[in-house]
Amino acid sequence: MVATLLIALMPVSTPIAHADGCHDYPASVTPECVAQNLEEARLQNIAREEAARVEALAVIARAEAQRLADAQVNAARDSSYGATVQGCRDYPKSTTPECAAQNLEVERLASIDSAAKAKQDQSNADAKAEAQRLAQTQEADARDTLYGATIKGCRDFPKSTTPECAAQNLEVERLASIDNAAKAKQDEANVNAKAEAQRLAQTQEADAKAKAQRLADSETENEIKKVIRIKKSVTCVKGSKIRTVTAWAPTCPEGFKKKGLTKNA
Repeated sequence: MVATLLIALMPVSTPIAHADGCHDYPASVTPECVAQNLEEARLQNIAREEAARVEALAVIARAEAQRLADAQVNAARDSSYGATVQGCRDYPKSTTPECAAQNLEVERLASIDSAAKAKQDQSNADAKAEAQRLAQTQEADARDTLYGATIKGCRDFPKSTTPECAAQNLEVERLASIDNAAKAKQDEANVNAKAEAQRLAQTQEADAKAKAQRLADSETENEIKKVIRIKKSVTCVKGSKIRTVTAWAPTCPEGFKKKGLTKNA
């Protein structure tokens, strides 16, 4: 049945007419637009009805799936309680004397088990609460001893209301407050020291990277200088005539003699 419902849930595409301008006056009152708008409204109604049908089928499908799941759970439970007659949960078989008796017996056994489980759960909760109370008591006793308390049981009512216990409890709380403040201060100092150490480490790392980059840049510049040739200039003289020639390998013109040699970048 579920498979049939899922097939029925497959959507049916319904074309919707769209006409540009047919919803605007005065075009909307023309015979063509009136007919088209009516057809569009009809198709929209069909689409809404189809959507409602699909939703109704989906509800039925979900209910059927839940029914099957419940039936499986009930069958497993009935089997665990020794039920021998199958299908006793389904009407009209459930109304037969055999099934009615079997169902009642299963419910009776299940009720006994539920009561036992509830009792065990309560017992576990009580044990957990008692263990927590004892742990808190031990912690309080250890703290009282740490701070010099001499009277035992001063945390428990009504002994806690006596003048001696009230005074002792106040003194313990005072000393504990001092220790807590000192611990909080130390924790803050530790956090600050850790942050400072991290900052210094990051600074050192950044400085080391910058130094390495500067060294790499310097080495690169030196290599470039080695590759690039330097232009040279020479002064050439011929009588009273003086000429300066600049080149990678300067030479004087014919008839001129080299006077001196200088280097230019």
